[in-house]
Amino acid sequence: MDFVGKKVTIVKSLDLDLFGLLDLVGRSGIAMEQLDDPSRRKQNRGCYVKIAGDPYQEEQTWFIPLSALKIAE
Repeated sequence: MDFVGKKVTIVKSLDLDLFGLLDLVGRSGIAMEQLDDPSRRKQNRGCYVKIAGDPYQEEQTWFIPLSALKIAE
């Protein structure tokens, strides 16, 4: 699935927990770049997402695993 340019919502996933980013669950943003080449390890496939609203830990853009993304409604 291609997420680039789409509004996404961050959802809870084991991979997101492994990255230590569960505080981002429920936040939305725009997927800027997708890194899902088959040569990448499964848990390292994801998107750089520009988070809407206030920054998280002083950063606006975060790498979010694909397992923690869904297209926003």
